[in-house]
Amino acid sequence: MSRRRAGLIAGALAGVVLLGDAVLVRRALQGAEADALRGHEVVADRLFDELERELTALVEREEARSFLEYRFFYVPERQTQAGGLVRSPISDLPDETMLVGYFQIDPDGTLFNPARPRGSELQLALDNEIYEPSPRLESVEQILTELTMSVDWSQPAPAARPEPGPLAQRQEPLKQAYSTAVQSLNRATRSRSGKQAYAIQAPGSTVANFTNDFNQKETPTPVTSLSGDAVDVIISPMRAAEAADFLLLHRSVRIGAEIYRQGVALRRNKLTDHIEQTVLSSSEIADYARLSWGAGAAIDADYVFTHQFAEPFSTLQVAVGLREIPGAGGGQRWWTLGLSAALAMATLLGATMLYRAVEAELDFAERRNNFVAAVSHELKTPLTAIRMYGEMLRDGIVLSEEKRQQYYVTITAESERLSRLINNVLELSRLEKGNRAAQLTVGDVGPILEQTAAILRPHVARQGMTLSVEVGPGLPPAVVDTDALSQVLVNLVDNAVKFAKSSEPGAVRLIASQRPVGDGIEIRVRDHGPGVPSRQLDQIFEPFFRGERELTRKTKGTGIGLALVARLVATMGGEVRARNHPEGGLEVIIGLQVA
Repeated sequence: MSRRRAGLIAGALAGVVLLGDAVLVRRALQGAEADALRGHEVVADRLFDELERELTALVEREEARSFLEYRFFYVPERQTQAGGLVRSPISDLPDETMLVGYFQIDPDGTLFNPARPRGSELQLALDNEIYEPSPRLESVEQILTELTMSVDWSQPAPAARPEPGPLAQRQEPLKQAYSTAVQSLNRATRSRSGKQAYAIQAPGSTVANFTNDFNQKETPTPVTSLSGDAVDVIISPMRAAEAADFLLLHRSVRIGAEIYRQGVALRRNKLTDHIEQTVLSSSEIADYARLSWGAGAAIDADYVFTHQFAEPFSTLQVAVGLREIPGAGGGQRWWTLGLSAALAMATLLGATMLYRAVEAELDFAERRNNFVAAVSHELKTPLTAIRMYGEMLRDGIVLSEEKRQQYYVTITAESERLSRLINNVLELSRLEKGNRAAQLTVGDVGPILEQTAAILRPHVARQGMTLSVEVGPGLPPAVVDTDALSQVLVNLVDNAVKFAKSSEPGAVRLIASQRPVGDGIEIRVRDHGPGVPSRQLDQIFEPFFRGERELTRKTKGTGIGLALVARLVATMGGEVRARNHPEGGLEVIIGLQVA
């Protein structure tokens, strides 16, 4: 099986598993998203309910206000005795920033503000020091005038009789209150001059008697046409009208045949700010919610919901943007994403491990096949040379003594190479099986380097190279296996000769020195060849590894020499590594322990 085929199979298996995972994850995420959406929708609905409740409270407060209050002075609903007019609770300019002011439009179209006394009310207010004109009042009246002029008042007035229900039930006592006020005013004594006298009591002041021309515009109701009997007072529910950046919350009041318009002007942005602050300040989701008022409002949030308010604020629309709220259904999604990621990673990791295992097995099998081919070649070449030269010498074909000596040298060299190859194979086999026991001794490494160099110099010289030994002074005794160290040096020198025999200078150096850091000594074998690609430095000590391709390689070898070096050094408790020397060539460094 080729690497490509193994990769395709592993990729296909991973793809099938990941596809199944993706389907399951998609369904799980869809369910989690739906749950999260429902959970946050519930939170948004609860928030909208709170906003509606605040607006409803505002409407109920204004609807509960007596229609008699829309003057500077008024007769309270429960007033049963003659006289006793008091100051209206809305005669002061509002303190709330969202309220501009209250207004009443009489049947003749005249606009009044309860904060300004009418006619004779003015003198009474001034006498009792309960009124003082102000620039703010002028500004409020100007705004109210502009706003009321921009509103279409053609909406139908309330019916002659109230519809059954809570509002109708509440209007009955209002009718009685109105009648009581009228009777109270009608029972006032008349002066000889045809004037009427009234007792008007302001909060915190004494009763003051004064005479005033009585007319319809200066009284809260058209009393001139009324008797002491009860009259119909029919009040419509509150409605809302938009005017620029304001909202007018207003109602129609039918008193007999006359229709009055009463209401309050609100700053829309202040109103929305007020109810938003009121609701969110007491909400546990304030840190997760953002409100945006108006149609088409855009909010950057995880979830966005919109709401249209009920009457009379049907012109108001709000959007709430919610960030992910813990416990609102989003946790399941994160669990799903986490498990999905873990499952995907496990699948990819399994596929990668499978591919790596197959690749490693294929790579090892390829190396083993290359090794068999290389060993066959390495055995065949010296055997062929030995047989050929031996037959020529046996048959007396070589007449020159010089040639005969040359053939004897070649036979000997090839025999030695053949012996080294066989010894390496057998030694590696014993090491792999654990059958080789190290014969460790403590001694100097210098003599071992010199003896090995003396054996290798003829072989090195035949390749046109030199072999030098450098032993540092005062080296401590090291823990070594003499035979193993000799075989290590032979393999390293033979490897250096093979790969660096065409280099300049053609030299191999054996250098023994004490380690610059820590205990121990180092033995370095350096050549001046082309070196090894950096990516292969960690692989050259693996069994059967060869940096060159098998079909195009130019050097002889089986790929077990450096692997044998690494294992023999390990039996001595040492370590081996390789590097490309800064000045060129490959340098193999052996680290040995000292006694």
